[in-house]
Amino acid sequence: MFDSPADAWYVWIGLSLLGAALVGIVTQLPDAPPPDAAGPANTIDAVAGGRHAGTGTYPLSADAVRIEPHRIGVRTDDEAAFETLAYGPVTPVREGTLLWEVLQGARPDHVFESPEGFARAIERAGERERTWRSAPDALDVRTVSWNDAEATLVGA
Repeated sequence: MFDSPADAWYVWIGLSLLGAALVGIVTQLPDAPPPDAAGPANTIDAVAGGRHAGTGTYPLSADAVRIEPHRIGVRTDDEAAFETLAYGPVTPVREGTLLWEVLQGARPDHVFESPEGFARAIERAGERERTWRSAPDALDVRTVSWNDAEATLVGA
């Protein structure tokens, strides 16, 4: 008795609008899962929180990475995810620097002339501006100490 007749124009317009809205919603759904910032952060925390010097590697599946003293960010095409580090600060390391050699396994006393030079390099790396960089295949982490200079080096 209170049903809408199926041939009424307003029923067809309503169904058309509903269909258009559903198409709009479906086209806005992401194509891929969001980037994983928790995995790299957990790797950094596991190495940095250890009682002894250690190393770690985490495979990255992101387009860009941003390493900050107290958090890490990963980014894909249009999405970014950040995760706060439990153990910080960490020292972001760039490829081609002396700290990069230490991150890759060289002993600090073979790369730097003195513990003070090592400490200055850590300080300079910590003062650099944080920017997004192209993400390689893996994130490397290493805790290093030489006399009073200690750091958790993180490079990607």
